[in-house]
Amino acid sequence: TDAMLVSRHFARTANLSGLSLEAADVNASGLSTISVAGILSNVANKQLKAAYDSIESVWRQVCETRSVRDFKTITSYSLTGDATFQRLAPGGELLHAIVGEASFSNKAETYGRLMSLDRQDIYNDDLGALRDAPRRLGLGSGRALNNVFWTEFQETAGNFFHANNKNLIASGSSSAWYLLCNPMELAMIQVVFLNGKDTPTVESTDADFQQLGIQMRGYFDFGVKKQEPRAAVKSPAALTIDAIGAAEQLFLDQVDRDGNKLALSPAILLTSTNNRRIANEIHQGFGLTGVSSAKNPNVNIYAGMFKVLT
Repeated sequence: TDAMLVSRHFARTANLSGLSLEAADVNASGLSTISVAGILSNVANKQLKAAYDSIESVWRQVCETRSVRDFKTITSYSLTGDATFQRLAPGGELLHAIVGEASFSNKAETYGRLMSLDRQDIYNDDLGALRDAPRRLGLGSGRALNNVFWTEFQETAGNFFHANNKNLIASGSSSAWYLLCNPMELAMIQVVFLNGKDTPTVESTDADFQQLGIQMRGYFDFGVKKQEPRAAVKSPAALTIDAIGAAEQLFLDQVDRDGNKLALSPAILLTSTNNRRIANEIHQGFGLTGVSSAKNPNVNIYAGMFKVLT
């Protein structure tokens, strides 16, 4: 029967995936005693995750992640205001701190696709269509998250990177590159996942009654939003040691919303593939030319300082 065929097919796949599906799962009459869709979902989720994990995921290293319970907009707050201690005169009273807040929003959205396999695909599975479907869904989910993340990261609307935020080198014509804080210290961008599930899900079921075959659907609940502008500096200038120095100075000059020095230090140099070789050369200690002297030592002070990401 079709059910037995699919069960045996995915039993073989499951054994390769470390699962154990015994022949007893299909009874002598040929009627499946377990859900064929259940077998598909169990094995397919392993295949989907492997494909999803194979997609480039630099975004994980530059963002903060957070779990959300629903699809409502969430708001994160950062307290502002003057809380500097004031000298207390004899018999005097403590003064109230001036407290305000800055807010940042985000929300999870659902992304997904549906794939169908008809009865002939199942029987004539010479090209591994059943195995390929969850793999393609996994690749598609990883690409979706990458696309949403980097579109939001580079979005220019809203003046996130702006001279008023002291996080933009104004001049230049090269591919933009960035200095970023460690996101555990201060994050410029946040990714939220519904119930903390940071991988997609695939489910399968029999096709509609008037059709022969199965259907698979993959879905992924996440959201991406820029957060703290003081956690990054953008530069369109050519990537040089001097340009890095100018961007670093913007970091060192950053103040909190009360005017106090933040004492932030960049930890990540994020650049396009066009600048990858130069970034790695600077990281490894190259990048200076000229004659070194006792008064003017030719030293690359940024060697090994940043994690280089492309």
